[in-house]
Amino acid sequence: MFRSQGVPRAGDPPRAARAPAPRIREEWATLKDLDALVAASGASVEREVGDVSAVPAPVSREAYRIVQEALTNAIRHGHGTVRLAVAVRDGDLRLEVANRTAASSGGTAAAVGGGRGLAGMRERVRLLSGELEAGPADACDGAPEGWWRVTARLPLRSAP
Repeated sequence: MFRSQGVPRAGDPPRAARAPAPRIREEWATLKDLDALVAASGASVEREVGDVSAVPAPVSREAYRIVQEALTNAIRHGHGTVRLAVAVRDGDLRLEVANRTAASSGGTAAAVGGGRGLAGMRERVRLLSGELEAGPADACDGAPEGWWRVTARLPLRSAP
């Protein structure tokens, strides 16, 4: 059976529970396109995005894809408002996406999907000689219990 892209079928999850579908050319999307990504996601997102104009294009493209995947996972596996922070600090681009997990509200955690998800994010970060952490947010860091957090540090310059 044929299904048009973007047209929901009976039984599909509500828009906010589906992956973001930005209206831009994916292969060229950069951090400057984050507003479009967030708007297309349909999710409630608290944004704290600093000046990213000096981020090199290759880093910006990979950062966009990392945020896209983390936002998709937050929508699929969590609930409520998603927190997004993007900043340049100490020669690095810092990304953070955090959300309440479905289990934190007394619901059940969503099933793990078959996409590249965390593995894809790790590969992107590794290729840029960065660091990625993903998992339950640590209450020691001031994060509320029942939250999931993805953080990435991407160097703005390649290592010599």
